[in-house]
Amino acid sequence: MEGIKVSVIMAVYNAERHLRQALESVCQQTLRDIEIICVDDGSTDGSMEILKEFAGQDDRIKILQHLETTDGAAAARNMGLQAARGEYLSFLDADDWFEPDMLEKAYEKASLRELDVLIFDAYVYREATGYDEETGWVVRREFIPKEQVFAPAACGASLFRIQMGAAWNILFRRTFIQEQGISFASIHHTDDQVFVYLSFALARRMSFLPERLLHYRKDVAGSQSANAGQHPEAGYMGPWVLKQELEKRGIYKKYWKAVANLALEVSEWHLCSMANFENFAILQRALQDEYLRALRADCLRPEQMTDPALDAWQEIVLEGTAEDMIDHYYLPRWLGEEAAELLHGLPW
Repeated sequence: MEGIKVSVIMAVYNAERHLRQALESVCQQTLRDIEIICVDDGSTDGSMEILKEFAGQDDRIKILQHLETTDGAAAARNMGLQAARGEYLSFLDADDWFEPDMLEKAYEKASLRELDVLIFDAYVYREATGYDEETGWVVRREFIPKEQVFAPAACGASLFRIQMGAAWNILFRRTFIQEQGISFASIHHTDDQVFVYLSFALARRMSFLPERLLHYRKDVAGSQSANAGQHPEAGYMGPWVLKQELEKRGIYKKYWKAVANLALEVSEWHLCSMANFENFAILQRALQDEYLRALRADCLRPEQMTDPALDAWQEIVLEGTAEDMIDHYYLPRWLGEEAAELLHGLPW
């Protein structure tokens, strides 16, 4: 196939429940000059049979198999990345789906503006309710420059807060990704965070398409996001590996404030998502003993923080205990001040 405009890469692992909808949304795109690279990551359900069925009906589908045992989708995505031949890259999770004209709209703007990175917005589909939500946290529009095309420096310390760090609502220029040696990191839950944010830091030309063109399925049992609470290291490994990658390229000093703000946001969210008190305490101690200071989050002044409310949170993390964090920060947020006061001091 020649003249491929977009390579759509989908890592597939035991996704039979939602895989048909995801594949249909790609095969039925109004942009036809695409390839669809599906990498099965050792599925034990009916996912492979579904992939073969669709491949028999659409010759744009290429099935690869990643048979080694891995943690998460990083290795499968990297395999798809190596096989891609399109002008631009799109990554779709096997439980999400595209709007019918997503690729056409995104490709048209990306190619016209000669972009390295194009971000677009998404709906959040709640599995429990069966409804889409128009949230403000997939893309933080308040941090995006107003210019049609912008360089990463225009975002300042907010660069890694303009988008949540997922690869599925971005179009990447393939040659840019390959020339810069950007790949998915093999870390729990945040493997695409490093890929996305490193591409932001290295891009020459970026833009935002203010349309919701993808449906992100939230709270799916067995998904990486649903299981984040089982992995305390997910609260710091993304910013930590990103820092190392920026240092390799000699540009960490330029972006240390953006990394530090990312570290605060990511670790605060992950503490809140821990599955039990033991994991909460493990993450809290790691942040206190090493990672927040190593990522220079303690060097940020309140006026340098993209979320000044995290100043008080950081102080408790660095100086207190896991019990202090729950009593004085999380319980008031979860339950309100009065209810939290009644539970204050109870053993955990």
